Amino acid sequence: MPIEIPAFIGARLAGWHRSYSSLTLRELVVKVRRRITRPLFLLYCSALVAAFHVRNVIKGSSPVRVEVGGVAFCLVPEGSIAFHTWSGLRFEQHELEFILRVLQPGMTFFDIGANAGLFTLAAGKAREGTLGCIYAFEPCPATFAILKKNIHKNRLAGIHAQCMAISEYCGEASLYINAAMKDGLNSLEDPSHGDAEVIGTIPVHLTTLDAFLTERGIARVDVMKVDVEGAELLAFRGARSLLSRADAPLILYEGYSWCTAGFQYHPVEIMWLLESFGYEIFVLDSVSGQARQRTPGESYDAMVVAVKPSHSRYAEVAAGRAQT
Repeated sequence: MPIEIPAFIGARLAGWHRSYSSLTLRELVVKVRRRITRPLFLLYCSALVAAFHVRNVIKGSSPVRVEVGGVAFCLVPEGSIAFHTWSGLRFEQHELEFILRVLQPGMTFFDIGANAGLFTLAAGKAREGTLGCIYAFEPCPATFAILKKNIHKNRLAGIHAQCMAISEYCGEASLYINAAMKDGLNSLEDPSHGDAEVIGTIPVHLTTLDAFLTERGIARVDVMKVDVEGAELLAFRGARSLLSRADAPLILYEGYSWCTAGFQYHPVEIMWLLESFGYEIFVLDSVSGQARQRTPGESYDAMVVAVKPSHSRYAEVAAGRAQT
């Protein structure tokens, strides 16, 4: 028998022993279940993508209808956001409802990492004719084109769409582009997200929030949603002037280590930076959809709400009951 065969088997057995020998029975069951269910889930996702394409052919690419928090709008059936909304695989209902609750008439809303505009459209429809201004930032030209189509499709005015990335300096950078139906994972660094599938890079324009506000003469920002696939810390570093103000915006942002790892920092560093500006940190509960205090020992991976006591919506957020 060739020596390569027993050596190969021995190496595999040793690897399995290292991976499983220290686990409890419950941990072992969970790990084995994940190894079995993940391939099945990926197969299920592939089937849904195929069904989405069939749906678009049959319906002549009719819009995907969305309703959340009593607000209705539509998405052109292009890109990952429309697909995930249609399939129900990932729909940010709690996050959308939270933003709709905290936005008030006359407020200015920044949607940073807008993608196809899910939050921008919801905010625009909810406060149509009463909201101050909405600025939507999306650096990928192909995704930005979808964003513009969605704004036009919903006949929304007062939305300023910007094809640029928000970071800690002004200039140019490379954006890592993912395969079709994974455009929501595009990132300024090689994505560390497990589902990423990079197919290339493109040059994009960078600016800082502080520079943008100065250039456009924007007096204040009331609410921000920040979802930039791990570059959140960089975006906040470029907004020191804005974030140090007493009227600094309430922020809802993604703080997940599987995204920040690509930028070589831990999500807790975002919390530390915001706290240095006087922010208080809350977690958006995945069950109730309300903001709450972090519990001792809780993971730092979370959707995070950061707000200053001086903000008009602080009391409602702190009480876990942001009402309209």
